[in-house]
Amino acid sequence: MRIPVAVAEELDCGAAILGDWRAVLLDAGEANALALAASNHADLVLMDEVRGRAVARRLGLAVLGTLGLIATAKKRGLIPAARPVIAQVRSRGGLWLADKLVAEVLAGLDE
Repeated sequence: MRIPVAVAEELDCGAAILGDWRAVLLDAGEANALALAASNHADLVLMDEVRGRAVARRLGLAVLGTLGLIATAKKRGLIPAARPVIAQVRSRGGLWLADKLVAEVLAGLDE
C-alpha cells in the first residue's frame, strides 16, 4: 500500500520524533484521511484503526473514533441514546468494538 506524498512529507518532517515511521503500514483509507487532515491543517481526524490513530497523534492531530463520535452526539442531544446506534454499527457497520470499551462508553453516558 502506498502512503500519499503529503503524509510522507509530514512524517518525514517529524522523523526525529517518530523514528522509523515507514515501518508502520497504513491502509489506503487511513493514509488518505491523514493526507487530507495534514494538508488542510485539521484539528481533528476521525479514525478507529490503532495504527492510523498512532500516526495521527504523532502528527499532532486530535483523534476521534466511532464510539467517541456517538458519545459526542449523545452528549449534545443529537441522538436520544447511544446504545442502539452502537448496536447498529456493530451489526451492520462492519466495525469490531471491544465489549469492555463499549461498556465503558455506555457507563460514561449513564446508559
